[in-house]
Amino acid sequence: MVRLKREIEGIRPNRAVPVPPYALQPDVSASVLPWLDTQVRSHEPGRVLLAGTPRPDLAVALARDGHWVTLSDLDDEAMARLHARLEPRIAGRLTLVNRSYGDASFAPSSFDLVVLSDALHMYLEPVWLVHKAARELKADGHFVARALVTGDLADCSDCGLPPSAAEGAHVSGLESAALQVLAQLEAALRGPAAALVANGRAREAVARGAHLQAERFAPQVGAVTEAIGAVLSIEHVCVGHTLRLRLGDALYGVRSPLRRALFEALRRLPEQARAADRARKGPRLLGILARKALTRRPVVEVPGWHSGGD
Repeated sequence: MVRLKREIEGIRPNRAVPVPPYALQPDVSASVLPWLDTQVRSHEPGRVLLAGTPRPDLAVALARDGHWVTLSDLDDEAMARLHARLEPRIAGRLTLVNRSYGDASFAPSSFDLVVLSDALHMYLEPVWLVHKAARELKADGHFVARALVTGDLADCSDCGLPPSAAEGAHVSGLESAALQVLAQLEAALRGPAAALVANGRAREAVARGAHLQAERFAPQVGAVTEAIGAVLSIEHVCVGHTLRLRLGDALYGVRSPLRRALFEALRRLPEQARAADRARKGPRLLGILARKALTRRPVVEVPGWHSGGD
């Protein structure tokens, strides 16, 4: 298949885009938008591709569930660490690829499920990445994406959003408490007691603002759903709660017992954006479930031509 130069360039990742902090921690990565993992693990055993930010935890869990899993976007060090802890039964169900998904080539109709975690904002033209996934999906296969996005939820009003959860005093209390803890944590990380609160990598990231840089590359929520909807049939969209993302990033490098407290707050917050959360500014995580559905092209009537024998 001949590929356009624009497409080849579009599926090259922008190496200047940092990996979001929440994605660097397996337990947090699985917790900021649990809906995604639920959708992935609910599928019948088949061939699955995991790409984007590495999710070895999810790959191993799927292999134990009976799937055949290809895990892309690994570096040599990550591959060696994963190999070292794999049991033979699981290793036989995993294929590890130390290239970015855009650079890796897979045969058409190879996978029953393609999962892109935090990948779309790292590519020059994300729509070409979706086209690549669509080619590599089997007929009627599923596509799941977790994307870091910005913008107003109103941009996604026609994308199949489920109703917001009912307002509740307990939820409002959790949100207020989470905001206070985040403010105190930020102040502590910039004060003399920073070494007691977080490890060196986290303190360095805060000092140079690295924990905020990934947000600068996040596309508008409407642009992401439009790009995916132009190629695949979107079945469900989940817009994450703003504070879950902030808590997930804050957990990077934080020491116990503060880490345990933050993680418990993350676990108890509503997963999806609610009415009160819609007014908040800031990036969000978007979860999308789409299908490679076969569609019939409309019949074009040509003047003077009839299909019948009259």
